[in-house]
Amino acid sequence: MGTDQRRFDRIPQPFETKCRRIHEPLKPWIPALTRDLSAAGMCVQSNERFEVGALLDIQIELPNVPGMLNLQGRVIWQRGSVVEYGVEFVEI
Repeated sequence: MGTDQRRFDRIPQPFETKCRRIHEPLKPWIPALTRDLSAAGMCVQSNERFEVGALLDIQIELPNVPGMLNLQGRVIWQRGSVVEYGVEFVEI
């Protein structure tokens, strides 16, 4: 296995998340669940398949934080029959 070259540590914690494509604000939010989260991105599981390169609006519900954390990210990889994808944050 290769060396992990991530800049930030990941928190392996499931957080309730919602995603949708940035250019489709009238479409419903897609429920998702984080597998891990860092300052630069996250790994997410969802029933919706977002293509690599897709720009997403993301809302994450964090414990002990009022409201939702609003982010934007880009899908940088995807895999699996239960859709799992990596997202790099582009705006927080």
